[in-house]
Amino acid sequence: MKKIIILFLAIITTNVFAINSDNFIGLWKTKDGKSIIKIYRKNNEFAGKIVWLAEPLDENGKLKTDIKNPDKNLRQNKLINLELLHGFRLKKSVLKDGKIYDPKSGKTYSCIIKSKKSKLKIRGYIGVSLFGRTEIWTRCSKIPN
Repeated sequence: MKKIIILFLAIITTNVFAINSDNFIGLWKTKDGKSIIKIYRKNNEFAGKIVWLAEPLDENGKLKTDIKNPDKNLRQNKLINLELLHGFRLKKSVLKDGKIYDPKSGKTYSCIIKSKKSKLKIRGYIGVSLFGRTEIWTRCSKIPN
């Protein structure tokens, strides 16, 4: 009987995790509409990368790169497919303990992500979440042509 109860609890816990993680996994358009981020599972964590840019080319007609990165060796990395969310864990329907990288400034922030229907509330901060900025991302169904 104990084995059945343990198995039942394991199944319920797995299903709850799958339901909650589905709220985050997918394509998300940023607040300004200039990029789409794909959130996915990576090992036992969640990550996100840029999969579309409204303006993917720089003034020389080449794909934009991570020119603001503090690590000079990474400045040649293309923004498309750049992982800017990493290290997130699902805790009580919230993605926590992760970092968000801002390629516009080259800075990395602590971050909390909350899901509400087809929106994500992204809160980046330094130190305490009280001192930060929130953006709302909207779910999208596909990557534009």
